[in-house]
Amino acid sequence: LQPGRSRFSEASAIWLTSVEREVAHWESEHHIDVRVGRRQITKHRAQWRTDPRFELRSGRSDWIGFRVAPDDVSTALELIELAARDRTQG
Repeated sequence: LQPGRSRFSEASAIWLTSVEREVAHWESEHHIDVRVGRRQITKHRAQWRTDPRFELRSGRSDWIGFRVAPDDVSTALELIELAARDRTQG
């Protein structure tokens, strides 16, 4: 994982360099978008749908939004790790 600039905006992003894919970027100080992948969204949809920190997108997006409070930083990091694993395990 490497820091960089988002390909979608001027925001800071996290890239999985082994596959040259952006896996997360900041939308604001307290909101991060994470490319967890369709497989993970399907797997965790019921749990994430009931958690107000998560924003599920309509359609077939690989991305979710996550509202990050100071005590949620570890969850945000876990989501980024989940995204990286999903990308490398195909």
